[in-house]
Amino acid sequence: MRRTVAIPPPGKDDPALPGSDCCYVSFPTAGHLQPDGRDLRVAVAGKPVPFKVVDIAYGGAVRLVVSIPKRAEQMHIYYGNSKAPALTETLHPRRGLWLETRRYLGGDCLTLTGIRAAWAKAAAKRDGAGPAGSVFHGHNPFGHSDNYMSRYTGYLYLPKAATVNFAVGADDIGYVLVEGREVAAKKDWGEMNRHRRYAGEAVQLAAGLHPVEVLHVEKTGQQNIAAAWWMPGMKRGQKYKAYQLIPAKSFAPLRYGRLLNHEVQGDTIGVDFSSANDGDVLLDERQLIVRYVFRDMSRPASNALQCSVLWDFGDGTTSTARDPSHVYLHEGDYTVTLALSRGQRSWKATQAIRVGPGYHRAGRRQWDSLANYHPILKDYQFAKMATQDLITAARIFEELEKPAEIIAACTPLYERRKDLADDVLVRHCLLLACHLREDEGEKGDQGKANARKSLEALRYAEHRTQDAKAKARLANEQADIYYYFLDDYENAQKHYTQALTTYGKADATQMRLAQIRLGDVYRTKGDTTAARQAYERAAQMPIGDQSAITAAARRGSFPQTVEDYLRRKTYKEALKGLDTWEWEFPTAKLDGYSSLLRAKVAMGQENRKEALKQCRELLAGNKDSEYADDILLLLSRIHQEAGQLDKAVEAVSRLLEEYPASELQERAHVRRATLNLSRAKYAEAAGEALALADANRDSEHAPQALLLAATAQMRQKKPEDATRTLERLTQQHATSPEATQAIKMLKELRRR
Repeated sequence: MRRTVAIPPPGKDDPALPGSDCCYVSFPTAGHLQPDGRDLRVAVAGKPVPFKVVDIAYGGAVRLVVSIPKRAEQMHIYYGNSKAPALTETLHPRRGLWLETRRYLGGDCLTLTGIRAAWAKAAAKRDGAGPAGSVFHGHNPFGHSDNYMSRYTGYLYLPKAATVNFAVGADDIGYVLVEGREVAAKKDWGEMNRHRRYAGEAVQLAAGLHPVEVLHVEKTGQQNIAAAWWMPGMKRGQKYKAYQLIPAKSFAPLRYGRLLNHEVQGDTIGVDFSSANDGDVLLDERQLIVRYVFRDMSRPASNALQCSVLWDFGDGTTSTARDPSHVYLHEGDYTVTLALSRGQRSWKATQAIRVGPGYHRAGRRQWDSLANYHPILKDYQFAKMATQDLITAARIFEELEKPAEIIAACTPLYERRKDLADDVLVRHCLLLACHLREDEGEKGDQGKANARKSLEALRYAEHRTQDAKAKARLANEQADIYYYFLDDYENAQKHYTQALTTYGKADATQMRLAQIRLGDVYRTKGDTTAARQAYERAAQMPIGDQSAITAAARRGSFPQTVEDYLRRKTYKEALKGLDTWEWEFPTAKLDGYSSLLRAKVAMGQENRKEALKQCRELLAGNKDSEYADDILLLLSRIHQEAGQLDKAVEAVSRLLEEYPASELQERAHVRRATLNLSRAKYAEAAGEALALADANRDSEHAPQALLLAATAQMRQKKPEDATRTLERLTQQHATSPEATQAIKMLKELRRR
């Protein structure tokens, strides 16, 4: 393998320093590098140059620092030779600042000798290493941020001799050394003491380079390490010398290389890709979900871009995007493969990655949004995913309220039902069934087929589980499908009864629910007596320690609360309020007002089917409800908006005939006249409207009735009758909005 790396020119303000300049570069090796990096070689202008392996991360990603001639523009890095001998020369860079962290394995760190011994003890527990800008961090960028040690090494550059005071900020312990001499230290465990300054005596330093070393150990809790200085000429504070963080520009400058080309011996395309842990989110405050970004870095790019792409992310999922983002659903080690193909030829590269927390992001203290992961996750090949990943995916989609994706993730889980623990099986059968039965994309026969699939999953789970509470819920859920989705009231009644008699004692909540649902079935079947008995039995089941006064207050507050939600069009909250109302006071389902409000909520949500159901069931279950007339008027409106004018007339006529004492009688007459006008039954419309106006000329509905009558007369081609009706309207109701409209109509008639 050969990589070509561009070397940037030195900065215009970089000082002339003794020794060679250095260039840093990092790149993946796709498993071709020897574990100890012995096969690495670097050449500039065809000549070998010294280098140092700063770090070899999991999967072979390597970090190098290379000695370069000052005017070098490119270097070539070679690896992949399994027979390469070990290097005998290594670089000791005198440029940049370097940070390495290791696990803290214990030891006395209250002395310089002790902390050096602790550092040596942890040699085999290295977290990682790389370049740093300054001596400052508040987290471990290479690993877990508890029980770790840090060591900075590098060279300070002073353009002229100076007297310098050094200080250290550390939690827990920190030492600063210059030229191997301790110049500042904090030698006590715990946080910084705000009333104490951890600074050393002034140090005389000559112009030029000075080796610096900082040692730090952190146990748990808050953490930081920082090296600061003060020298004459810096601004002073009011109380103490104003120590400043040693700036990056004060360390010997390091150049950063840029990857240009990747060549594989014998191949026309060098397949290569980068991977970056680019974001994460915590699911349920315990499970880390990690987002990776992959980039196709294959060279030459002109050849690679002519190839089709297939990524295998090592978790059962794939992608054909050129530069995809991918979400890993649990931490662990994965093998990622990028395959390019053109015609009959193919090329591929494989890298091992370790998915876990993004330690390098810890400082910003920000999580991704779970919702942003949905576009990535929704197209996963769920059937190929590991079971645990499917469980996590289902949980994510549940959190995001994505029904189609819940079904997609839970379906293969159900297919693997024999391998699932009982509690996992029950949870995901319920999740699948509850969303499959309500799949908005499927209506008619397919909708019923989905309902039956839901029944199958629930039956299996009920048979499998030994948990009586789970059995009760599963029985109720099956009954709900029969009742709400298959209109099979006999089977619904059977399963609700089973939940009550067989499993009910195991779970008071499911017992109460089954009793209420039995009342619903009886109400739908028109058996008012049985429905009321069922609701009353449910009401007698205790649900808390409410006093009679509290219960009465809550009963009165629910209608007002739901009405307020309706006015504000916050329909989800309205439904929650209705659910709680009918749960605490089941007989409200027969009283009628909760049904009326449910129908109005359904209309607000454009759910005509549910609105019709609420109206019809209340009328069937309790036609004597004081809200039956309101329900009929709403039912008429529902049919009217659906273009079902005959059914709309039927509903309003029923109100007029069966509820003669209703205060809605006049509104019903206006509604029927309006409907007949729309049905082109002009004589009936005019007659009913005039009769209403004649019966009560002071009625608030009289102006509207007269305007309706005149409109119907005009459509009957009876201009004289229409004129008389309109003149009557303008005389008797001169201040009404309808009178204004009547004047306009009169002018039009007279022009004719």
